Amino acid sequence: MKHFFATFFLVLFSTLVCAQKEVYFESIDSAHMKVRSFHGVEMGLLPYKTRMDPFQLDKFSLSGYIGYAYEKAVAKTWTLRLTAGLHTVYGDNIRITPSNQGEWVKQTDLIGQVGVEPRWHYTFKQRYASGRGGLNAGWFLGMPLSMELSYNRDYAVYNKTLRLLPTWGYRSSLTPRLYWECAAGVGGYWYLSQYTNLMAPQLDYSLRLGLTHTF
Repeated sequence: MKHFFATFFLVLFSTLVCAQKEVYFESIDSAHMKVRSFHGVEMGLLPYKTRMDPFQLDKFSLSGYIGYAYEKAVAKTWTLRLTAGLHTVYGDNIRITPSNQGEWVKQTDLIGQVGVEPRWHYTFKQRYASGRGGLNAGWFLGMPLSMELSYNRDYAVYNKTLRLLPTWGYRSSLTPRLYWECAAGVGGYWYLSQYTNLMAPQLDYSLRLGLTHTF
């Protein structure tokens, strides 16, 4: 299964990024063999579940994302990521007709998101020893927790969604300040609104492709 996902990520991302030789560096002093902190602007594409009504079947759409990310080193192979950004989501959504019926229509929505994610860069030491650990590159496991806020124009309510989505991903540096990464995960989300309390978790899953410029 691991080889299947690795192959899937490689083929999918090749349509977005031309093949480039990964950045290498000379110093491999073991005393410096640890992930580092940085911050930057990230952009990404990901399939997105439109959840404007918790009692309807999930509909899928495409989201373009731009935001800010701060990655803090907390141990030799662990980081804590703090993110804030905006999704521009285009796809199926529910609209109320003049006869007070719901129907699926295509529309664009803006969804704000803030998140925190601990990450374990479990191949970092081996990659660093071979001179390929720039920008915390390599395979990682993450546990992102995020809160999303959107506005339903038809119901005139704000929707909040809490997501917990364990992920497995890969990052590769393109330049000393630029990297791409892809990640897939399966977890759950909790839907909140002005008229509902925290509901039972619903199955959630995601595939994300991203590009980040660091400062």
